[in-house]
Amino acid sequence: MVSEDYIGEGTLEERLLDYLGKFNSKEEISERKRKGRLYNIIKEPDSLIKYNEKKDLNYIIDKSLKNYDKIEYLDNIYTINSKLEENISKESYNSEKLYNSLDKIIDYYKDSGYEVVKKNIPGKHKNIVLPEDLPQVPQVERVPEVEITHEGLPAEYKPLLAALSQKHPGIRYSGMMTLADKSQHNVDILTFEYDENGEVKQLHVVAKDWDEKEEKIPAFLNSLGIKTHSVYERNTRLLIEHVGYQELRDVVRSGSESDIRKACENALDKISQIHVLASLHLDELEKEHGLVLDVTDYNAQFRSRFLEPVSGHSVVISPQMDKLMQAYSAFSRTFDPMNFVPGDFHIGNCRLAKEECFVVDYEWAKIGMKFDDLSRFTNSVLRDRPDLDVADFTREQLRTYVERHNEHASEHRSPLLMRNERLANVLRYTLVNDQIIKVGEKVAFANDHPKVASRKLEESRDCFEKAVCMIDGAMQIADAQGYNQDSKTLSNLRESLIDYVATSPVKLLKEAAQNYQTYKQYKEPVLVIPAA
Repeated sequence: MVSEDYIGEGTLEERLLDYLGKFNSKEEISERKRKGRLYNIIKEPDSLIKYNEKKDLNYIIDKSLKNYDKIEYLDNIYTINSKLEENISKESYNSEKLYNSLDKIIDYYKDSGYEVVKKNIPGKHKNIVLPEDLPQVPQVERVPEVEITHEGLPAEYKPLLAALSQKHPGIRYSGMMTLADKSQHNVDILTFEYDENGEVKQLHVVAKDWDEKEEKIPAFLNSLGIKTHSVYERNTRLLIEHVGYQELRDVVRSGSESDIRKACENALDKISQIHVLASLHLDELEKEHGLVLDVTDYNAQFRSRFLEPVSGHSVVISPQMDKLMQAYSAFSRTFDPMNFVPGDFHIGNCRLAKEECFVVDYEWAKIGMKFDDLSRFTNSVLRDRPDLDVADFTREQLRTYVERHNEHASEHRSPLLMRNERLANVLRYTLVNDQIIKVGEKVAFANDHPKVASRKLEESRDCFEKAVCMIDGAMQIADAQGYNQDSKTLSNLRESLIDYVATSPVKLLKEAAQNYQTYKQYKEPVLVIPAA
């Protein structure tokens, strides 16, 4: 085991490379990195001044991990090639023996007066007739037990069709839809059809790039009695059951307020069940499924999902960035990550089937705050339905979540949530946080999907303006409650957020922020949860 007090000599990079070379496996490096122990060699405070250096060190660490992967890969290739050469050698030897035997048989027949010919020639010689020249005996056509239609199906998915045919004989491929500009992931949805009781039914399968959490968490949740999707196969891609018949987003966009509230209640019941049960059984996730979730570092998340995309991934730490990082650090002290959270719980990741709601997409699963999920979900509803009263709807979401959470918590003897002023304040902060993060996510999506870039950048600007309004509303509530320090923290966040976005290379964001700077513009604040 490598000592955690190792220092070494030379530059930071030289010390780190020397240090990494003393580990026996990539697992040791990954574990040290996850616990933040690799930076002991720096022996200096992990301050804002060291931000660029730490990024360089992270690059070196990740490169070392990839080197381990390459070594393992090459070892596997060597093993495969060795076995292949051995098999080829054996096949060559067996083939030679076979040909020698055939030659001896033919010579024997020739010595006995036979001639090896293609056709039987009457009156000349006794012949050895080749099998294909024998009279063809009509054979009964054997109907296969399962008829599998491969037509049009990409080769990589044919094993899936064979597996599905075991449950649905006669199943056939119908088509595939690619969500190229609708998802941040590389996702295809395959459709299959089969006959059942005289009706044609459809089965949908999601194909997406492999992710460890996407593979293991559904099995973990199903083992706890939380109904979710199945993972059919892990190959180069994950093949996942496409549960439900529609997204919750469809109901939110076109349904009545009563339909929206009913559907949201089902979604909040499912997410609260996940929060309670999965958090109680995290040890099983590690022991039985081999998965350890990272604890959310809110400052790191803010850098990667907001600061970097909004700055155009600039490596320069500007005074505006430095000021915002300090303001955000003070703001995020309210957050206390302790629970299992899917991490990307919004109306597009809720699938409906009658009275059942399924939560999908666990790539961002982590140890975080329950309100990380509740705030992302609530904001996603309000973005798609701006006609809803923000304060009333948010307050109702909090009430419903607490009620459903406590029902599940009581059943499983888990701590209850107390619906009070403090809880409302925490949700208010997480709503602001999610709205700010969404600004950067929209920019990142625009960069990756040029066809929809214009629309996504407009959405990013809208999220920024709404985030400022939400901060204004939170400041008013803090003032009314007499929380002067909270009001000051929010004021610093607002000012530094506007100043930073005003330096962005993203034109729409820059102009929106400059409007606030020039005119000291205060739009009508969004008063979220005015009372507990």
